[in-house]
Amino acid sequence: MKDRICMLTSQIGSELDELSLRIYHSPELGYQEYKACSWHTELLRKYGFHIQEKPCGIETGFKAVYDSGKSGLTVAYMAKYDALPGIGHGCGHNILGAASTGAGIVLKEIIDEVGGRVIVFGTPAEETSGAKVTYAEEGEFDDVDIAMSAHPASRYASSGASLALMPVQFEFNGKTAHAAAEPWEGINALDAAIEPDQPRENMGSSDVGQVSHVCPTIHPYFDVTNDRGIPGHTRELGEATLTDYAKEQMRNTVAALALTAFRVMTDPVLFAEIHEEFLNAPK
Repeated sequence: MKDRICMLTSQIGSELDELSLRIYHSPELGYQEYKACSWHTELLRKYGFHIQEKPCGIETGFKAVYDSGKSGLTVAYMAKYDALPGIGHGCGHNILGAASTGAGIVLKEIIDEVGGRVIVFGTPAEETSGAKVTYAEEGEFDDVDIAMSAHPASRYASSGASLALMPVQFEFNGKTAHAAAEPWEGINALDAAIEPDQPRENMGSSDVGQVSHVCPTIHPYFDVTNDRGIPGHTRELGEATLTDYAKEQMRNTVAALALTAFRVMTDPVLFAEIHEEFLNAPK
C-alpha cells in the first residue's frame, strides 16, 4: 500500500504545486480567503468530494466529504490558507493547505477498499481567532475519529505537547512622584508588566486549536528550508515554500499523512490504543 500511496501522491503532485503557488501569489488575510477557498474546493470537487460551503456560517471555510458507504473510521485533514499582514505567506499556509487537501485526495482514492469517510476542513483565519475553534465548539469534529495537519517549518518535528493560548487583559496602575525630590515614592507600572518568561523545554505551539480536545489529533512539522533554520512568520520562509526541495517534502508529507490514516483505519488494535490515550490525556 505504501507504494500505491506514493504513486497516487506523485500523480497529483503538479496540481498541489499549482494550488500552493496560486495561493502564495494571492495572499488573503483571515476570513478574507475567498480565492484560496475557491481553489481548494475546485480541486476537491474534481476528485469526487461533496462540498459543504460556509460551515458554521464561516464565509471562507468549507467541509469536503467523501463517504465510502461502508462502515469504518472518519479521518479529517485540516487545510489552512490565510496569510499574514505585510508578510504574505510567511507561515507557509499556502503549502500547508495543499498538503492537507492532497492527503485527503490520496486517502479518498483508497478508502472504498477499507471503508469509512475522509473529510477535508477548510480552516480560515489561523493567524487570528481560528475557524477550527468555532468548528470544534459547534460539533463539527464530534464524529471524527482522528484529525491531522502538518505544518511547514525549518525542521522536521513530531507532534506532541504544546502551549495553550488564553487571552487575558491586565491593567497596571503606577503612582506619580517627583523624580528629583522623592523618586522612591513613585511606582512604575512597567515594572509590574515586565515579568521574564521561564523557558519551557520540549514545548511549542500548534495550530490545532481546540480540536485535540475533541478527538485524537496530530500536528507534526515538515521541513521546507533544507535545514537552513529560517524562522516562521518571515518572507524568507514563504519564499522557501516555492523551492523544489519544499515541493518534494510536501509530497513526502502528503504520502505520510495518507499512509498514517490507512494504518489506523485498518488496525483496530492501534486505533483502540490511540483512543484510550486520548481519553486519558489531560485536557
